[in-house]
Amino acid sequence: MWDSLALPDRLREWWPQLTLEPEVGGGFLEIWAGADGAERRTRGTVTTWLEPELIELDWANEDWDFSTEVALSLAAEGTETRVVSTTFLKLMKM
Repeated sequence: MWDSLALPDRLREWWPQLTLEPEVGGGFLEIWAGADGAERRTRGTVTTWLEPELIELDWANEDWDFSTEVALSLAAEGTETRVVSTTFLKLMKM
């Protein structure tokens, strides 16, 4: 499962609109279509890269005034892999 996130060719097989540089400080870019059909971009940075169990990202859509921290943790469970996604909003300071 880790290779499906860490290796660019494998990642493109199931998430073709995403570019991820697999290292701390690496970039994250997802190009997607909103409900109105307009192109949207979500950009971010890899903040944690602990192979083969944890990736943390700080990201935001281009029109947001805040960013989001996302953690993806992977754990082997027999012949399967459990993936848990946790999200934390970082609201803008007033």
